[in-house]
Amino acid sequence: MSRWPIERTLSRGWKRLRGRSPLHTLYLHPDGVWSWCSGAEPATCEGFDAWCEAHAGNDARLLLSGHMVHNIVVDASLGLRQDGPLRSYALQQFVHYHGAAAQSWPLATWSEGGQSVASALHAVDWIALRRAAAAHDVVLVGATPVWSAGLGSLSMWVPEFQSGGRRALALVEGTLVSWLVVESGRLTALLQRRLDAPQVGALADMLVQLVAASQPLTDAPLVVGWGVADAENAADLPARVLVLLGTDAVSGAWVRDHMGPGA
Repeated sequence: MSRWPIERTLSRGWKRLRGRSPLHTLYLHPDGVWSWCSGAEPATCEGFDAWCEAHAGNDARLLLSGHMVHNIVVDASLGLRQDGPLRSYALQQFVHYHGAAAQSWPLATWSEGGQSVASALHAVDWIALRRAAAAHDVVLVGATPVWSAGLGSLSMWVPEFQSGGRRALALVEGTLVSWLVVESGRLTALLQRRLDAPQVGALADMLVQLVAASQPLTDAPLVVGWGVADAENAADLPARVLVLLGTDAVSGAWVRDHMGPGA
């Protein structure tokens, strides 16, 4: 069972000496790759192998679609802070809910400020990703679930999200909704739910269900997302919509942690 977050493997000075290109941010999803570099417009690619071939010698930070990752928030009362016990507990939970196949899933854990989260990569071959990168001298400087990508700038733009009270955020990736609930800035729930269709109506119905199950919320939930076919009807959602884009676009504001007015 391998760990899938990758630490930086080259110092900044060594990379400058080698003349490496700027860091690329890649969003990996079931249908391919979106990538960003510096201030350039996003580019698409059919897959990670093809991206590496076209960007040999570059550095890449991977953000993995919720379609590829399962997550659990570990109850703080369990007192699991050390990596070993936390990983063992998380593995037991994933096997319980997803069967024996989960034993071989690459697993990542985070523990900070009394809260712990575990994520398992289930829908992509992590070893194959690393081999593809190595074959083209692509340095993987990090890999995390996309649900966490924009939380830093979101907290600055909407400071009440990390203050007192119970609040929620829905990250929409087409037919998948990742539902994050925070209490006084601490993540207490992280759920994934499937929509019947990538449409505002289906999303609205799902939000009603999620809010009812998460009561009481201090404010209406926040929504960020992409892949919604009729995004022009987003005003009909029972939520505060921060970013909701159409089927042919991915929110670089969230992926690159640039949330803010005009995102």
